[in-house]
Amino acid sequence: AYTLNRHHFLNEALVQLFKREANFRVEIRNALARMFRPMADSVRVYGGAADGFDRPEDELNVCLILRDSSRRDVVEMAAAEAAVSLRERFGMRLSPLVMGLSEFRKRVQSGDPLSRTILTQSVAVSGTSLEILLHDKARSTRAH
Repeated sequence: AYTLNRHHFLNEALVQLFKREANFRVEIRNALARMFRPMADSVRVYGGAADGFDRPEDELNVCLILRDSSRRDVVEMAAAEAAVSLRERFGMRLSPLVMGLSEFRKRVQSGDPLSRTILTQSVAVSGTSLEILLHDKARSTRAH
């Protein structure tokens, strides 16, 4: 444990830095939401960044779900550009996983461990919940 000399001339600067550090995850999620909200129907963080056990050397795992999978290439290119920005601002390596909704649904139904983890243990950043997306897709499939 550390103690802080409250009389040191850097005390106030360090206190402000610790306060900003406490909001680090929130700031990252806000940046992800701004970057991906316009292009992805659901943006989720999974892995260590979702459960709070990430380490500085870990990648930031982000899943982007698209109703329209024809936009996948465009979203992947945008994610690659966003990775540079996030690395510069937060020092984190972005590891984006872009999937169409129909692919995600099939993977969940087949028991794919990664997709099940994303469904059950990820943290919402922006967009529609996965449960609603999966339900809407199932309903529209039955209607056809």
